[in-house]
Amino acid sequence: MPEYHKVKLSELSRRELMKMASSATFVGASVGLAGCTGGGGGGGGGGNQSGGGGGSSELQSAVSDIGYGDNWEERRGLGTPAESWPMESRLKVPESDLGSASSWSGTETVSNAVWEPPSGGDSTAASDVDTIEILNYGDMQFDRATAATDALFEDRTGISMSRTQVVVDQAIPKAAAFLSSEQSTPQMLLSTTYSSMSTYATNGYLEPVNFIQPDDSMWEPYLPIAQQTFQFNGNQWGGPNIIEGKVVHLRPQLIRDQGVDGAVVDSILSGDYTWSDLETVMEAFAGTDVAGWGYRGSSLTYTENDWREMWYQAGGGYTQGGDGVTVNTDTGLYALERMISWLDKGWVPDAVTTWTQGDLADGFLSESMAMVPVATDLIADATEQFGKGDAYQIAPPPRAPDDAADPQQATLATSTISAINTFAPLGHKIAGTLFQDARFSYASSWWEYVEEGNMAYVNQVYEDATDQATFSQQKGAAMEVAKSEVFPQQRAINQEVSEQLQLAIAGDKEPQKALEDAQSFIDTVLSQ
Repeated sequence: MPEYHKVKLSELSRRELMKMASSATFVGASVGLAGCTGGGGGGGGGGNQSGGGGGSSELQSAVSDIGYGDNWEERRGLGTPAESWPMESRLKVPESDLGSASSWSGTETVSNAVWEPPSGGDSTAASDVDTIEILNYGDMQFDRATAATDALFEDRTGISMSRTQVVVDQAIPKAAAFLSSEQSTPQMLLSTTYSSMSTYATNGYLEPVNFIQPDDSMWEPYLPIAQQTFQFNGNQWGGPNIIEGKVVHLRPQLIRDQGVDGAVVDSILSGDYTWSDLETVMEAFAGTDVAGWGYRGSSLTYTENDWREMWYQAGGGYTQGGDGVTVNTDTGLYALERMISWLDKGWVPDAVTTWTQGDLADGFLSESMAMVPVATDLIADATEQFGKGDAYQIAPPPRAPDDAADPQQATLATSTISAINTFAPLGHKIAGTLFQDARFSYASSWWEYVEEGNMAYVNQVYEDATDQATFSQQKGAAMEVAKSEVFPQQRAINQEVSEQLQLAIAGDKEPQKALEDAQSFIDTVLSQ
């Protein structure tokens, strides 16, 4: 469902949660919980047995004979998926009730999908587990890929997944409540890597699962952002759930008609371009009723997001300096000053100082913007309105110009993990690790991408699904350079940074001062 649509909270999918979880709606729950992290300085330990150390010695010992790293490519269907799971088989999905695992059970797509649990699990306490209860964000009617993976897991292990469906406005408070009270159920939960995961991990609420990916080579088939965000404070905290990313949406013919050289447009479409090419487009549309580009300058979430994406493109990041969490850097200032210069030159609309979540997407669909950097869920509506080809395309993100410190092609992505409640019974924890392994399978990524419309963690899926997913090659190119970071008290920090950025963009504070004030806040809350 597109980010700019207003719908009832009870009707939202997990995708909406990933957007709303960064908004003021959830500040109270997340910041309040973050306040329990025992200082949070540098993301160190604290809490109980799982906070920052090796995790539960009981679980580590119990899984020591399970072969997570054995034959992992073949087990997970990553080796030769076109041969091991033919297209005609994988496309035979249920015709109705796709949010129910029982509808997928016995279907050709599940029966022939390739995944086998690692050897040794049936000799552990997991063999006594019949059902794993997991806290699910949103209604399963939207989560057909989840239902498919649940059916696959039950088919191969005999263990069913019982989803406790929580409407998204209650999801984070619900998770915080059962974890902080040390309840043993649900035994698993979803956790957003860019906000709640670091808090839960630091407090000792999650089981680290380093043993699921025991060798760094096991990360190679997946998007780099998987390893970036599943790991924090030296540990891996879960397996894949869903991932979303941003791309650049553009109307090539409209841009050419405005006088922009075709070579510039071709460079943008190929992904080999910089902010200088964006500025060429912006300048061409200056003074018209169509804007060439824009950003959201008045949002607790999206102002920071739009700036951070440019910060990454300039070679920066909160944890790039290797000395705690840092925001008042040369690259951070470079990105912020560039945003302000576009406003000062009239290359972006004055209204960017008031724009929030949906304004870029709405502007694009209302034909008042030629290019916008927003999530892929705009594609369906934009394709319906404009068609494909010269009328509408997507492109990978740009990089900063050569005068930046370390120009990089980069975009933002948001992800969630499937995590294990550290207070769950041992057998359920072990079974949970087997489910996390299933989530690393090619089949699970395929269903997320093709059946549900999320992005895929497995790189090969983008190449294989060119006939099933619109702009699949471009999506894959963008997601290959997707970035995010995980650090303590992340939501509170991101929102303070966003408030300071808004002041600078509006001209109410000097850019350097805004970043210095944001850094003072970070140093205080992290005691660094």
